[in-house]
Amino acid sequence: MKHKIAICISGQTRGIDNSTALMSAFDPLKDLFDIDFFGHTWTDQVAPININDFKNFQHTDQDEIWHEFKEDIFNMIPVNSKWNQHPEYIKLLNGDGNFSEFAKSRVNAVFGQIVSNHKCLKQINTSEYVAVIRWRWDDILITNPVEFIKDLIDFVEYKNIHNDHLIRVHDPMGVANNMRIGTTPGNTYIEDRFFLLRPSHVERLVSGNVYQTLRNVYKIDARNNDTDRLQGHALWVAYFIESQIQMLPCLTDIAMQVGNREQSLLNKEWAN
Repeated sequence: MKHKIAICISGQTRGIDNSTALMSAFDPLKDLFDIDFFGHTWTDQVAPININDFKNFQHTDQDEIWHEFKEDIFNMIPVNSKWNQHPEYIKLLNGDGNFSEFAKSRVNAVFGQIVSNHKCLKQINTSEYVAVIRWRWDDILITNPVEFIKDLIDFVEYKNIHNDHLIRVHDPMGVANNMRIGTTPGNTYIEDRFFLLRPSHVERLVSGNVYQTLRNVYKIDARNNDTDRLQGHALWVAYFIESQIQMLPCLTDIAMQVGNREQSLLNKEWAN
């Protein structure tokens, strides 16, 4: 009997209304593993038309994030010093515009990926799987993923990946593609396009309240006196640290980006 792995696709679909190509790109793994797909995205995003190809799929309202944080908005809004040069923000400060709608858009955008990932992981019965791959809708696996298949086998068998992955049986690590350790949390980076996680990581991530974890992250961030609040790649690092999960950058780049970049560019416009 082959081992089973779960592939958890989450975040904004960014115009990807059919994930058949994304899913079939993982076919080279099926000689060694049985694969189940799980998915989550937000209701302001198009849902994939091939929902029946997923073992489970959820489509939920992202305003849930806003309702969780709005009563504590001045602690949870992802302020960035670059906003002070943005014409739309200057207009808001001068009373021209709806600050509540602006705050909701920024909060939903910054925390949406992590919350969507959490909702996707919660669908998984970890006792059935030896590994979980976190993936995004706007990426597709490279055509000939020979190196990744070797890495995946090593990961499942608790071996070193590229002789650079110190596996400790009692404290196993997850792996990513690229990381940078900076002098401050804001300068610390993890590439969030795909993660390779163990069932124990998933259990740890979903056992707690994701919103409380994010509150804890922002409380710690505030004590560091950084001008800009954590977001994007740096927020993922802090989220894993707060969840007591160690990640190492051992995977080769295995993803090709597809889909609509417009929503991603909007977040970058606000430095989020």
